[in-house]
Formats: sequence, structure tokens, C-alpha cells
Amino acid sequence: MLAVGMAAAYPLLAACEKKGAVATHANTSIRGISLDGAEIELEKAAIRELGDAMTGPVMLSGHPDYNGARSIWNGMHDKRPALIALCLNNQDVSHAVTFARERELLVAVRGGGHSWPGKSICNDGLMIDLSQLTDVTIDTDKNRAHVGGGGFGRLNRKYGLAVDNLRSAEMITADGKIRTVNKEQDPDLFWAIGGGGGNFGVVTRFESELHPFDRNVLSGSVVWPIEQARDVLQFYAEWSAGLTDELYVGPAIPRHPTVFA
Repeated sequence: MLAVGMAAAYPLLAACEKKGAVATHANTSIRGISLDGAEIELEKAAIRELGDAMTGPVMLSGHPDYNGARSIWNGMHDKRPALIALCLNNQDVSHAVTFARERELLVAVRGGGHSWPGKSICNDGLMIDLSQLTDVTIDTDKNRAHVGGGGFGRLNRKYGLAVDNLRSAEMITADGKIRTVNKEQDPDLFWAIGGGGGNFGVVTRFESELHPFDRNVLSGSVVWPIEQARDVLQFYAEWSAGLTDELYVGPAIPRHPTVFA
């Protein structure tokens, strides 16, 4: 693995405690962007209503956690959503989706925040943040795992990605409805989220098939200075092409400090 060290103005905010979370309210209406790129106004009363309905906080610029919440893995994407809805359950996602649909507001959905092209964040729209949906339950009798949110596993060369092992999913569609989809229930929608394209809804929970696996795993990182990046990547491109599916490797060019798993 390669690893090397490597505009709009918003109003001030008022916050109140609710259900152990912080619901953020705007003192004035704020600027947003519609799906077709037109500028729209997000009314302060509507923002307050969304914040009151959600269990998790709704963050605007000026909230102490706003900058951290809008940061994603690929640091080259530095965007500022008008609102960040930190969702703690399916109902929160439904409220956020409904808020956006009613206003035709631009939406980005953040799962693990690892979207290389930066699709998990947007400027002047609504960022639906699923980063807190991290629960995992295992059904050993059925060889199934139920996983909130998403991620990228290190066994994908041997067993495939989540989409290759998907058996059902919980999702919220544009009408705000919470659905469970599988081959028997909403089969067309289940097919669609299995590789038929995008923008079918917000998936909050996956049911995936499990595989027997030897617990003995050898892992680690090898680090080179940035000056050697070209040589290392050229070597990696040739060397990795002939690797067995038993071995996962992946180059990264992060900034320090970085912790590799």
C-alpha cells in the first residue's frame, strides 16, 4: 500500500437542546439551490420545523460541528451545504427527504463520506448525513449481516462488494416512505439499487449474505515519501494485475497524521 504525507454568507444561529441533540434554527431565511440550479429561499420557519421534527441536529454554517460534518474523505472537495441533516434513524431521513422534495432542493447523501468524485456533499443544498447509522447485527442461523450505513471492505476481491451480496435493504424513497425491498417485495426497486443506476432513494440499512472466513489475517501498510509516488504507482499498476483474489492491496496518498486500518 502506498501512503505518503501529503461563498455564501450565512446568518448566525440559535440552538436549543432537544432529545439530547442540538436542533439548530436560523434567525433569518437562508439561500439554497434547486435541482435545476436556480436560487431559492429556505424559510426560517421551515428550517425550524425540520429541526423540531428530527431526532438528530440540523446544522447550518456557524454551528460548532458544521465544518467537521461537511468534511469528507477526499479533501479536494470543499463544499458548503446550506443545511446538514445528521440523521439518527429512518424517520430523520424521511423528514429530510420530504423537506428537500417539497422545495425541489438539491440533495447530497453522505454514507461513509468516501465518494471519490465528492457526490456525498454539495454547495447550497441539503446534505443528508448517515454517518451515525453504524449499527451491525449478525444472524448466524441465516448467515446474514444487517448493517446500517455503508463502507468498503477489504475482502471484496474474493467475495465482491456489498451489492454482490445484497439480500434486502431498508430505504427511503422520494415520497418519504420507508420501504424494505428485496426480490419478493418491490423487486424492480431492489434490482435498481443493485446496479440499475442511481437516485432511487436513500438506503439506510443493508442485509448481506455472509461467507465463512478464516480469522487468520495478515495486514499492514508500507509508506514511501511523496517524491517516489510516480515510481511506486507504476510498479503497483504492473504488480497488482497478477495478484490472487486472496490478497487485497490499495494505494493511497493521504495527509498526515493518518491511521491505516
